[in-house]
Amino acid sequence: MIRQSMSIMKSLLLVSTLAFAVAGCTSESGDEGEDTTPDGVVNERVTAEDVQALPAGQKLELSLKDDTVFYFDYRKPIDFARVEMTAGDHKFTMEQHIGDLQNVDYGTSVPVDLTDSPDNQFRISSNPANFGQLTADEVEVLKREGYFYKELSSDQAKAQTTGENCTYGTCEVCGPPPGAESCNWSPSSPCVCTYELHEWCD
Repeated sequence: MIRQSMSIMKSLLLVSTLAFAVAGCTSESGDEGEDTTPDGVVNERVTAEDVQALPAGQKLELSLKDDTVFYFDYRKPIDFARVEMTAGDHKFTMEQHIGDLQNVDYGTSVPVDLTDSPDNQFRISSNPANFGQLTADEVEVLKREGYFYKELSSDQAKAQTTGENCTYGTCEVCGPPPGAESCNWSPSSPCVCTYELHEWCD
C-alpha cells in the first residue's frame, strides 16, 4: 500500500547518494548492543506482551514525543496492526508505517525492512538525534535528505552476528507519517524517524 507520503519519501531517497558522499561508510563508537540513548531521552520498550494484554479489538496507542524513543522488540512477533501512533494531527498503525517503508523503491541504496533486522528490533522517534547513533553532522544530513546509511564494523555488531562474512550497517529514515504529504519538524507536523540494524551475509 503506497500512500501519498511515499512520493515525498521517494523524492528524499533519490538524493540519498549525498548522504554517502558527505559521510561515507564510517564506524560508530560504542557497542551496538549498549544503550546509547542521550541523557533526557526516554526509551519506551514495546513488546508482543504489551499488545496481547489489551482487550480484544483495542489498539496500543502511542504518541510521538520529542523526548521519547519507542523501541519495538519483536523477538516475539508483534501484531503491528494493533499498534497505533499519533504524530501531530495524523494517526497511523505501525503496520501501515512498515508497509510504506517496504514499498519504497530504494534503487541501489540499502532497503529498509523493519521486520528483518538481525536484532529483532527497530526504533521510532520524532528526533533522529534521540537514537544516539549519528554525529550531529550526520543527523543534519539525515534531516535534509531523509535517509542515512552507516556501515558498522563486525566487532560493533558482534552481538547480532548470525552468519559468516557479514556486513552490518544502520539505516535511518525520516519523513512524513503515513497519510501526510510533508512534515516540518514542528510539534504539530513532526517527522517520523526510524532506526534499524541491517545485516548481509555471504
